[in-house]
Amino acid sequence: FYCCATGVPYCVREGVGSMLEYSRQSMFWAVNRIAQFAYLRYDEIGAEVRNVIDKYENHQIQYLDSLEQEVLSVKKKQQRVAHLTQYGVNNAMKLFRQWKDLDEYLMVKYIDGNIKRQNADGSFQDNGHNKRIPASPIQKPYSEKWIESVVNDHGQVLMER
Repeated sequence: FYCCATGVPYCVREGVGSMLEYSRQSMFWAVNRIAQFAYLRYDEIGAEVRNVIDKYENHQIQYLDSLEQEVLSVKKKQQRVAHLTQYGVNNAMKLFRQWKDLDEYLMVKYIDGNIKRQNADGSFQDNGHNKRIPASPIQKPYSEKWIESVVNDHGQVLMER
């Protein structure tokens, strides 16, 4: 947002969710859903999240110079303020939708601790019989430490079965 902005989009307005009230319409909660997921599985999702951030930031770096030149060519201050305010609102809403889409994508791809297989175009592979059933997912092997812990804690029970 530019400091002259006279409005903000709903997703960042005061009162749209809080630290104690979840809101699907809140940018704060959209970003934090992904952040919380990344805390748990950064090794798997970090690069994908970083890619979305980098694309957004690089676009902004390339675009802002031309936006500012365009705004400076407008004679009336009120029109410049309106233009920059509208840019800020539209840009924030676009970013909000990107994060919501990323959240949904990550949930589908990484649900249940597995990783869904993808085609070269990024779409998810199906099982070859039904477009709504995924191909067998990629499952990370258990760590040696985890296997050792299970054997130490429950080895006898497992042997009896």
